[in-house]
Amino acid sequence: MRTWHDIAKEHHVPIQDVMAAARAVEKIEIPHSVIERDENGIGFSTVEYTRCWFVNSDSGAGYGHASDRLGRAYARGDTRWQAVENAIARGFRADRSNW
Repeated sequence: MRTWHDIAKEHHVPIQDVMAAARAVEKIEIPHSVIERDENGIGFSTVEYTRCWFVNSDSGAGYGHASDRLGRAYARGDTRWQAVENAIARGFRADRSNW
């Protein structure tokens, strides 16, 4: 598994940028309905959740509900590591506003 140092080295950024993105990452589980049919063709709905990690463009969890912050996300990913790497690749930096 890659480390934060590996991500910093690959993207040619200081480790402080990667650590700032790692501190701003959040997890959200998004519910959605799935309609299934039994052997008689009768449909029923179940709720499943999709997990998503995102790097908040603000400096943490201080703004509204998680779904509001997801709409303002700097980058997303299926894992925490992927969200951080996507944010660094898109230009997230520790020393400036990331709006």
